[in-house]
Amino acid sequence: ALGEDLDAPDATDAAMHWATIDPATDDPALPDGVTALAKYVEAPALLNRRLWQIGIVDDEATGNFLAKNLKVGQRLVSREGALWRWDGYRILAGAELPAAVRLRQRNRLEELRGELEEADAVVEAASERAEIASENVERLDEEIEAARTAEQEAHRAVRDAENAASSAREEIANIKRDASAIESRLQNAEEAEKRAKQDLDELIAEQEELAALPEESSEGLM
Repeated sequence: ALGEDLDAPDATDAAMHWATIDPATDDPALPDGVTALAKYVEAPALLNRRLWQIGIVDDEATGNFLAKNLKVGQRLVSREGALWRWDGYRILAGAELPAAVRLRQRNRLEELRGELEEADAVVEAASERAEIASENVERLDEEIEAARTAEQEAHRAVRDAENAASSAREEIANIKRDASAIESRLQNAEEAEKRAKQDLDELIAEQEELAALPEESSEGLM
């Protein structure tokens, strides 16, 4: 019943606004049997004069019948949304009014703003998670680099250990060769000692035999 007029504020410095004008004693009365909308709604006082000139009817048939009795500025509305205006302008119930479209669009705009705020919050949270993930990646890269360095050092240590083991094996082989040579010399020395001992034993035995012979025999031998 008010349509786009509801968009106007009550600020007197606005280009379009509502000003308070009390109902006049000579304002026309609504058709008989019609109740003013002002009795059913609570609204700012500056809308009183307008609301007292809008009547509520029970159905479309009643509205069509009473519309011809409307005075200048008066309107009838039904609970189904139909409207009859004093100058013959009518809106059927269920018709999509520009004001309703704008209201729906305004509501949708508010919904979109809410969704945008939620999306901004999601983006902000995602940015924070991305930053944390980036820090984790950087930390993991450092750990990987440290692990690679440790691996390289371990490989060097293994190579050094292998080289040391190879040198030790060579040294052991040399020691074994030297030990074998020494053992061979010891065996030769033992055999030489054994032969020398045998020779000495034989010489002693001969001397003892000579000493045991009679002196004559010894002289004869001489």
